[in-house]
Amino acid sequence: MGLFSDIYNTVAKFFRPQEEQGDASKSVATNRLKLVLMQDRTNLTPKILEQMRGELIDLLSRYVELDKELLELNFEQEGEQVALMLSIPVIRAKDEEEIEAALKEEAEKLAEKAEELETSSEEEEEDVSEIFVRVNSGGVSLKQNDFILTLLSLYWDEGRKEIEEFSKESTFPTKGKTTSYNQITTVAAQDLIRVVMAYAFDRARLKYGYKLLRGADFDKRGAVDGELRIQRFDTLKDKLPDVLDVHSWHEFLKAIMNAGYLSGDLILSGNAIFYSYAFYLIAKHRFHASYNENMHLTSLWFFYASLVSLYTGSFESTVESHLNSIKDLSTLKEYKDFILSRVNERLTNDYFDITLVGSEGLAVSGKGNNAWNAYVAALNIMDAKILFSKSNLLVSKLFEPGTDGNRKSLEKHHLFPKAHMKAQGYTDAKINQMANYAFIDWKDNMDILDDAPSVYYPIVCEGRSDEEILRMEEENALPHGWENMPYEDFLVERRKLMAAKIKQAFDLLKKNVE
Repeated sequence: MGLFSDIYNTVAKFFRPQEEQGDASKSVATNRLKLVLMQDRTNLTPKILEQMRGELIDLLSRYVELDKELLELNFEQEGEQVALMLSIPVIRAKDEEEIEAALKEEAEKLAEKAEELETSSEEEEEDVSEIFVRVNSGGVSLKQNDFILTLLSLYWDEGRKEIEEFSKESTFPTKGKTTSYNQITTVAAQDLIRVVMAYAFDRARLKYGYKLLRGADFDKRGAVDGELRIQRFDTLKDKLPDVLDVHSWHEFLKAIMNAGYLSGDLILSGNAIFYSYAFYLIAKHRFHASYNENMHLTSLWFFYASLVSLYTGSFESTVESHLNSIKDLSTLKEYKDFILSRVNERLTNDYFDITLVGSEGLAVSGKGNNAWNAYVAALNIMDAKILFSKSNLLVSKLFEPGTDGNRKSLEKHHLFPKAHMKAQGYTDAKINQMANYAFIDWKDNMDILDDAPSVYYPIVCEGRSDEEILRMEEENALPHGWENMPYEDFLVERRKLMAAKIKQAFDLLKKNVE
């Protein structure tokens, strides 16, 4: 990337208005652009160097008119360094309209070339990728969603602009207008590409989505059919408005919040959001689920997907398997049975009793994982009050913006204090176990929270009835008598209670679907 960045910056500086360059530039006798680029340890062959020469000329010719007959380009090698010396006579700089027209023409030619190459079964993927990589400003590797966006630019530019506008508006609030902006997530164009490919075409692997929009006939070894491309773009034009409907988008986000995930801080996988959104749209438009039915189905699915890290690793194959399972369904009941069967298959009693309390769940250290986030979501679902609070403030209120409109007021606290545990010889990994954390609301005397729990907890409980203490402990998954337990025993017992709290919330979400 460095080679072409140097070229771009040099060209930009060369054509910057004179007043920005100072008096020195006014003394330049001729419009001769000179570049000296160093590349270490290249060992470039003459063939590669000649190829570079041609590509550099093509690159610069997009933006300036060159006198190619007088162009001087030499390569000088000293040890392990190669100096690329360019002296380029510039006749004039092209205006923006010329550049835009030339780039558009080149893109159309590349598309035609790609179509020709796609008829070849052996070289299809590599050659098409090479074409798009070469046109992408200096060789930055493109992803499959970039290919799809390029197709949109060529065949339905309005659709691409709508996707980009939806994405842009998700990053800031707009006064007096409902947009994609929300407190859960921002949106990138690639996210919307994934949603629409899943919703409209039952595809999760974007490389197949690209071929599909190109018009590939999969029954004829991928040969491109212009009529198929038109049909599929018609489908895209029909389905994309559903994806970009801001009212559907915000209805879906309410389903995520109904699952207890009140903040983007609790969601580690953006894929979980956007593939769940695709399923939400499928339920709404294909199976005609009502608002409440879809709310409960989506809440259950998102809680499950987030808890088990469904959309990590080889997630495209997972999603495609699910899409294949539901594309032949015809009724909402069948779709509901699919959701329940997948969820029940994974979230068994053994999962909650064994897996969730082990190293794949809550028996880890750090700032948080999907198991911890599911626990917090469960607290939100169950309307748990904040630990130690003397008010009726719920944990869910801690996820609302603070008084400054940005910083949240929640505070995660070590139940067995860090300073106390350090003095006992415990490592950070053991101190920062998920089971040693809780959200608290205690402002009277913060210093006491640095003492052993056997010291500070009785003070916290002063003035509370036994019934109030038991309710507070139950709501926050604390074993009764925890303050006097050996630390290792406390961790084991609290993990069990945290897993039980997650199961309690899961059962409630499932009951709403059943």
